[in-house]
Amino acid sequence: MPVVLIEKQSPQITVVTLNRPQRRNSLTIELLNELVASIKVASDQADERVLILRGSGAAFCTGLDLKEAADQKKAHMTAELVAKALITLAETRLVTIAAVHGAAVAGGAGIMSACDFVVAAEKTKIGYPEVRRGLVAGLVMTFLRRQIGERNMRELVLGGELIDAETARQLGATRPGGSRSKRPDSYASTSRSQRYARSSSERTSPRRSSRSTAFTASASSSRLPSSRRPWPAWASARQ
Repeated sequence: MPVVLIEKQSPQITVVTLNRPQRRNSLTIELLNELVASIKVASDQADERVLILRGSGAAFCTGLDLKEAADQKKAHMTAELVAKALITLAETRLVTIAAVHGAAVAGGAGIMSACDFVVAAEKTKIGYPEVRRGLVAGLVMTFLRRQIGERNMRELVLGGELIDAETARQLGATRPGGSRSKRPDSYASTSRSQRYARSSSERTSPRRSSRSTAFTASASSSRLPSSRRPWPAWASARQ
């Protein structure tokens, strides 16, 4: 079974799906290589404007496949490929939209953060828990600093706690992915992202002169009075 699926939704829009649902789309060397190749294939098509990135099954992506990451012979290659995937997403000429649901954690949250837009389903959990294992999501911090501000970025990355989709939206990290319904969360986030994609494809030229930082379209908490900033519970002692 392919670990990455590519669907041409229209001449201007491609949907790329992480397809390891039995492992909550955890990142392996094979998946990361396929993801990078898929982005490059879409970018090389002259008419392409928008790439939607989603996950199959119960979660968007829960980070590295720990079984593979524990293999010392593969650990270095895995780290390099994660960085390559983030940079490829950040530098592609396409407008990139992450449609997240369930969980976007660790490397999955990093991939999400490298996209221009993030549409999160209502019950999604998002976070960067690497600090609990003595690691810091260094490359991801570059994206987050630009998107949600220095202090919010430090609280999120150094705190290591998971936040819900609403808190992420208030921070400026995501857009809402849909209201309560009986449909799966993945449907809601993908449906909303498709509407953004159609809008973007109508407005975007084949090659953008510079990368956009679409998270800033949401209200950043750095613009709010301190009493209204949506800090996670663990941050309250530091205010």
